[in-house]
Order: sequence, then structure tokens, then C-alpha cells
Amino acid sequence: MQLLTIRRGLAVVVTGLVVFAGGLAICMATPLCSRRAAKQAETPRITPIPGNKIMIVTQEQRRVQHADEATFTNLVLNAEGPVLVDFYADWCGPCRRLAPLLEELAVEVPGATIVKVNVDHSPRLASTYGIDSIPNVKVFNGGEVTAEGVGLMSKGQLRALLEH
Repeated sequence: MQLLTIRRGLAVVVTGLVVFAGGLAICMATPLCSRRAAKQAETPRITPIPGNKIMIVTQEQRRVQHADEATFTNLVLNAEGPVLVDFYADWCGPCRRLAPLLEELAVEVPGATIVKVNVDHSPRLASTYGIDSIPNVKVFNGGEVTAEGVGLMSKGQLRALLEH
């Protein structure tokens, strides 16, 4: 572990934990984190800047997967149950704001699969599914698109798409 600086809306994986925060978080669970680690309790302590929200999710719970042209068929088209696919790009601001909502949704909605496809890395997939604006979210069920939405959406709107 180490001192973590987390920018708004991004996640960092640290020894089995994903930490979401709106600002700075410090973990003091091991000697690498702090010279005062010997004084700390055995359980990790995360100290946020006051007023910022933190959510900790174990890796076993984290279910957002990344697909490309080679893995899309297996992860999405052949999947059982609904699959929400987020077509995004790293440079897209609204896409970055959507990412933590998808992580939360993956934990909160049992049986749903959340998959992200980077349109810069998989242009053929973007073309196949008519992606001309991002973020673009499509829900697949049985290999077919059953619902879709374009632009930044709330977690409630994403949940409604999944339940469509």
C-alpha cells in the first residue's frame, strides 16, 4: 500500500480493495503507508478529506469487465442474463463521470453484468453498434440490444435500462 491521491470519480485498486473518493484518501495499514504503521490497528484506516464520500468494494464484488473485439462475443453476446455495455473513451469527461456509477451498479444489481468497451481501442465494435456519441450505453439480452441510452445518465436511469 502507499499514499493514495484519488482524483474525483476515479478508482484505485490497493491490495484487494477498490477505493472511490472525491478527494484525498490515506491508507495507513502497512509500513509502506506510514512510518507510524506500528501504532496503527490491524484493519486498514482510510481518512478522507471532510465532506467527501468513500465507498470500499472488495475485488470479489467488483464486476465491471472490459471487452474488446476479441472478447466481446464471449462476455456480451453469449452471456446469460442482461449485460449493460458502456461504450466509452478515456478522454471523454462524461464517460469518466459515469464510471463510478457503473461500479456501484455492478455491486448493487445482482445477476447483471457490466462491460465497458473503449471505442478508441475497438473501432469495429463501435461501428457495428452505431456508436457516434459517447458515453453510449446498450443493454444486451440473449445477444440482442434491448435498451439503450446516450449521454451522462444517473444511476437510476442506468438501473431502469437494465430492468427494461
